[in-house]
Amino acid sequence: MIWCLRFEFFKTMTFFAFIKIINRNKIKIIAIALVVGILSVLIAQFLPAKYDASVALNVIRVNREETGDYQYDGFYAIQASNLFAETIVSWLETPAVVKEIYEQSGKKDAIASLSDFAGAFKAKKLSSQNITVKFSSKTEEEAKILSSSLVSVVGKKSQASLETSKKEAVFEVKSADPVIVKRTYDAAMTFFAGLITGLVLGILWATGKNYFYENRN
Repeated sequence: MIWCLRFEFFKTMTFFAFIKIINRNKIKIIAIALVVGILSVLIAQFLPAKYDASVALNVIRVNREETGDYQYDGFYAIQASNLFAETIVSWLETPAVVKEIYEQSGKKDAIASLSDFAGAFKAKKLSSQNITVKFSSKTEEEAKILSSSLVSVVGKKSQASLETSKKEAVFEVKSADPVIVKRTYDAAMTFFAGLITGLVLGILWATGKNYFYENRN
């Protein structure tokens, strides 16, 4: 109901009336913006440590079915690797696979809901054979364990998903050492973002205050 009233208020308010309200409350609006900006920096400094990790996966075709059509074999190999890379990306968006990775790493209680499963790993296909997977963790050691579990689970599923007639895996997934960095917050950018947020809140406060003042009777 309040939001409907505010919407009607903004619809009927002229631009000059809006400027007049802002000018009348400019000191308080600036004060609110500064307070929110400073609080944003302070909160960022006291946030729990987070580590961001990136794992590079390389899809390699290792065994091929015998065929008489060798002329286009290289092209088909690239196409097949491309499709399989997309399959791996989809695995990492599946709650069952994410759950298996966390269980293998001994962190099965780290995920509390289905939405956490869906966003735990952010996989992106960079080329037909290269995939990068990004995720975050509380400690550097935990990030290393999760990286190892991720590679293990994806490798196991890759070997079992596609096989030749001789029961040999068609693809092999290899990984580089994970890149793990501690998350840091730029104080200037954090303050600026808080300042903008504070300005918006200050303006909403000023216009809301004016609206209720004019309509209190």
